[in-house]
Amino acid sequence: MDFLDQRFAARKARFVRDPVFPGIVPFRVDRLRGEIVTDSKMWEKIEGTLFMNQEGDRILLFLEIGGQYAAAGLGDTPPSSDAFRDLEPRYAKQLAEYSTLLLQELQGRFTELVK
Repeated sequence: MDFLDQRFAARKARFVRDPVFPGIVPFRVDRLRGEIVTDSKMWEKIEGTLFMNQEGDRILLFLEIGGQYAAAGLGDTPPSSDAFRDLEPRYAKQLAEYSTLLLQELQGRFTELVK
């Protein structure tokens, strides 16, 4: 999970994870800009859960993600929480694409670690 922490820190976002059970890692990311809706500088928040399961010599990863967005606003201060709206349905396609790319990055990282 350090990979996600480093990935989002590089984007000046705040990553918080809450391990609940082995193999289940809920997380939140806020202070993101243009991460999911890439043609915009809107503020974004992500909530997700990474599920990891070992099946024989393989590790299976599943990722569930949801998010919110708010107008770009002024400067580097994110808007208040009541200014955020759900990414779906308006940005459902971008959210699905982002989820797929993030899962691929995670799978690549896990493959490197197991070697």
